[in-house]
Amino acid sequence: MPRRVRRLIRWLLWLCAFMGSAEPRLLPFRWNVEQMVDPNHMLVIAINGKQTAPTIQARQGDTIVVEIRNSLKRELKIQWQGLVKVQNQRCNGMHRPILAGQTVTYCLASNQAGKYFYQSESKLQTDAGLKGLIVVL
Repeated sequence: MPRRVRRLIRWLLWLCAFMGSAEPRLLPFRWNVEQMVDPNHMLVIAINGKQTAPTIQARQGDTIVVEIRNSLKRELKIQWQGLVKVQNQRCNGMHRPILAGQTVTYCLASNQAGKYFYQSESKLQTDAGLKGLIVVL
């Protein structure tokens, strides 16, 4: 067996052992959702000043905590597709819109590996860039 293949197999075995034995984590994110003008003079929605929405990466069992400040001039509501929303004292963003200037915290349980996504409930906001990927390993 070639040396490269052996190294790859060793690395994959190490990665599987590492992924399987990892303790669940609390993954905090702090987002500021705002409107910007892109280089083509189009209005876009940016998260933390970036037009491309961030990809959230987690492991099974992790709790994802996303604090969202709405700096838009209108309300916004995020749909978290495929992940279980956790309700507790810290997490107040269940089924209500985020008003302009308001901050809301979402807690999501990453119980099952897979690819999921988030987006605005408003098609105009989604088309303007408020959508992203969640990867659970």
